[in-house]
Amino acid sequence: MFKCSAVERVERVLALKAISNKLFGAQKFYKAAKIYIRIFEFFKSKDSKGNYSKEDTTVPAFLEAIGKLKELEKTNLTNLAVINLK
Repeated sequence: MFKCSAVERVERVLALKAISNKLFGAQKFYKAAKIYIRIFEFFKSKDSKGNYSKEDTTVPAFLEAIGKLKELEKTNLTNLAVINLK
C-alpha cells in the first residue's frame, strides 16, 4: 500500500474500512478489529502520508487525498475504540 499514489491509498483504506464495517455489523468483532488494527498500523507508520510514487504534491487531487487520509485516520481510531468497548 505504501508505494501507491495518494488516491490509491485512499481507495484501499476505504475498501478495508468497508469490509471491517460489514464484519462489525455482523457482530464479528474480532475479525473487524483485526482489519481496524491493520488500518491503524498503516496510519501509525510515517509512510501513510509519504510520497513514494513521485506525485506532484501541488495537484488538488493529491491534496484532497491526503486530507481524506487524515479524516480516515480519525474515523478508524474511533471505530477501533468502539470495538474495544464491545
